Amino acid sequence: LLSGCVLQQSKSGLYHEMYEHIRQRPTPVSNEEGVDWVANNETYAFLMESTTIEYEIERNCNVTKVGPPLDSKGYGIAMRKNSTYRQALNLALLKLQEAGELRRMKTSWWIEKNGGGACKVAEAPGSEPLGFDNFCGLFLVLAVGCAFGLVFSCVELAAGTARRAAARREPFSRRFLAELRFVFRFKDSVKPLHVSAARPARAPRAPRYSPPTCRA
Repeated sequence: LLSGCVLQQSKSGLYHEMYEHIRQRPTPVSNEEGVDWVANNETYAFLMESTTIEYEIERNCNVTKVGPPLDSKGYGIAMRKNSTYRQALNLALLKLQEAGELRRMKTSWWIEKNGGGACKVAEAPGSEPLGFDNFCGLFLVLAVGCAFGLVFSCVELAAGTARRAAARREPFSRRFLAELRFVFRFKDSVKPLHVSAARPARAPRAPRYSPPTCRA
């Protein structure tokens, strides 16, 4: 009845055509009868609420769900108007929903208990061997990173060599070759200090002599 109202009130021409097709043919009087008709007739489809469909397809492997739901409706609990338990019940349901308890209960009763999960196909665990194609991206990133690092190091070494060569007034090529030889001389970890002869070091000044003072 609910599905018929949804189809009749819909603005889609296809849904109106489906409603006319359903109205002119006999319909089952219960969900159980509709599921039996579907299981015994390949050309028959039965419209039912999605929650009941999810419960049925976990136990009856001869039926399946086709397409998304036509409409979305929630379930509620009927109570007397202005009941004193209404607010407490709403808060309790919100707490159960936030804690994931309602989802756990649905999984337990729909999929795990009362024959649920009978139509689930068990997948055989297996793993595929890894080949070079799985690691080519990693090697590419490593090679590009090493190349960028080498270029950056060379530029930094050349800039520092240019400053030192200008300070000592010597050719850049000779100073750069000396720097490269030191870089590839792995046994030496301390670089010798080169003192420029352009400006000699000043001798330390002697402290001024102050005569002692005599006190009476």
